Amino acid sequence: DVTQTLFKKQLDNVKMYINMQNLDENIGGTILTYFDYLWIHQGGQNGNAVLDYMPKLLAEEVREEIVGHLVKDLFFVKDAHRDFVALFTNELLMTKYLPGDVLFYSGEIASALFF
Repeated sequence: DVTQTLFKKQLDNVKMYINMQNLDENIGGTILTYFDYLWIHQGGQNGNAVLDYMPKLLAEEVREEIVGHLVKDLFFVKDAHRDFVALFTNELLMTKYLPGDVLFYSGEIASALFF
């Protein structure tokens, strides 16, 4: 399978980077766990990169399909014009995090939205 071969090559590059940078075993293990998680949940694909290959309008439509139901009830989106919702969802980055990852700490000033 071509996708699996490409992913294994990418994983080999990541392992080489970990070794070259002399990273601690804990952080190196976390990096490898993240790539395993990506493989299991997304077939090793970065959702944002895939959307970048699509024509703009199609990518907007796909983003809206994926996250539209998550943002439609936000107080600054629920009564907004459809064009604003499209622009807003187009600016969102789709990132996978590992279960247990800390995304923010209590009291921290927000710089992102997480869904």
